[in-house]
Amino acid sequence: MPPLAAGTEERAAIMAFVGGMSRDEVEACAGVPAAPTVLDPLPAGDGLGLWRAGVARLSPHAPQCPDYHEGEWRQVYARAMAFLDAFGAQAEALGWTTPELWGVHPMLGTVRVDHCGALALVVGGPVVVITRDAIHHDRHTFRRRPHAPRGIPLWEFG
Repeated sequence: MPPLAAGTEERAAIMAFVGGMSRDEVEACAGVPAAPTVLDPLPAGDGLGLWRAGVARLSPHAPQCPDYHEGEWRQVYARAMAFLDAFGAQAEALGWTTPELWGVHPMLGTVRVDHCGALALVVGGPVVVITRDAIHHDRHTFRRRPHAPRGIPLWEFG
């Protein structure tokens, strides 16, 4: 395989180490265009473009919500990056929304799990399968809840 593009080595290392991906899986995802810089405005609407831009605003080193412990946040962040590369387009095609994936309570963050999206929680492990109605992690399944309260995107918290 060709070497990773410039600027993606740290992202690849995070995905491999914390996200549980093999180096081959990381390199297979390397063809995905890099996320926009933090200074870029968020795209209008919902979907993969917004998710990439929103996650690009997050730091892999400092949790957005105070409820994450340092080690937990690194796992959540790495899984988010891996999800975008492996399942982002599929999630968009299946109609998953920003709050369903990235939502947190606007005042309490992840303490109110009823407002949390499938990727905001620490539990579960990496995503392995996504369907129209559920996101299956290694150890947990997040099911769509049409009448559940909606949180705000993780990158808007605080």
